Amino acid sequence: MPKSKGRKPKKQTRSTSRRGAPIPTSAGSMQYQVGRLRGSDDAIGGLLLSGRAAPDLMIELLPPLLWLSHMHGKPANHCVDGSMILYFAYAQLGILAQPRAVDLVVSNRQTDKSVYYGRPDPFWDGTTFHGHCVLWLPRSGRLIDATVEQYPEVSRHRLGPICGRLAASYGSPEQQAAISQGELPPGSHIAVERQDLLLLYTATDHQFDQVVTSSDTVRDAAERYRRAGINLASHALTFLRLPEVVDNIRQANYRRVNALLNVLGAPVDAVVDERGDYRFTMDGGNDAGQALRLDELPIESPPAHVPTAREKLRHARRAATPNRPVAAERALREVRQQDDIPAQRTDENDAPTAAPVGAPAQAERGWFRRIVGR
Repeated sequence: MPKSKGRKPKKQTRSTSRRGAPIPTSAGSMQYQVGRLRGSDDAIGGLLLSGRAAPDLMIELLPPLLWLSHMHGKPANHCVDGSMILYFAYAQLGILAQPRAVDLVVSNRQTDKSVYYGRPDPFWDGTTFHGHCVLWLPRSGRLIDATVEQYPEVSRHRLGPICGRLAASYGSPEQQAAISQGELPPGSHIAVERQDLLLLYTATDHQFDQVVTSSDTVRDAAERYRRAGINLASHALTFLRLPEVVDNIRQANYRRVNALLNVLGAPVDAVVDERGDYRFTMDGGNDAGQALRLDELPIESPPAHVPTAREKLRHARRAATPNRPVAAERALREVRQQDDIPAQRTDENDAPTAAPVGAPAQAERGWFRRIVGR
């Protein structure tokens, strides 16, 4: 199982750039104290039952939350494993996801201390990935970082994965045009606010587009990743098809999800076979030969997604956002000291990943525990 290797924080030194702004100290090559992955039943219940989450967010955030639940207590420096499993899970749901290498700057806005994680020139050393990996979802403009709590500054808040939506963009007309089409251009920044922290993600150069999947370690594990992704998507669909949830989910206009929900209605049951794979029993399970994996279900391939008028308007607004001075842009200037780099800010308000945000009521918690068997 490949591991990602980061850098241990050091005390910030005060040096000046050509703008006179302090820059964060590189953390060197020493290991930091890796955090642990944490799953939260309340976070899953809050996502599905609170009524605060948009239908598309429910679909996109549920797989990372379920993966964290499966991996609870494991070391969190497995960004490649998590991203690849989620990549295949999203594919089963008809959602395009792109594994992307990034470097990350975590800045404490109270102490003005910043530290680098990942690296702008990621590489593999045997089974160890030197860098950090996330998923980019072009359709929704969300960035998914399921293993962000490997970093000590972030893990102390215990808020779960990053699932932020792009709220504003800056850069050249060409870069803004690429962003409006759902791309994440090299060198572009995404800033996420989390409590007293500002997390600044930077997309690596084009030459590193395939670095995450270029290793023999990842290629050799592809079938294992795919199998795990199919099971993860299957688990997600057992929640998405619940009567209390399904009507909201259908409003998201995810065509493959809707096609799967049409097939997986009553009386189709979900079972786990002796290998640990999810299977769906057709005809109420009367025929053992009809216990099918998710990728074996007889559904028609939905047509390619056609952007809705609302999605086109959202992309146009992102591309037309004026280059005005905001807190995220000022922070990026301090970190990079460059003039013409596209800056992007995410709004994490649409991602209730922590139990206190959109947590279910007491009665709903009991209902959720019955579903998960706890």
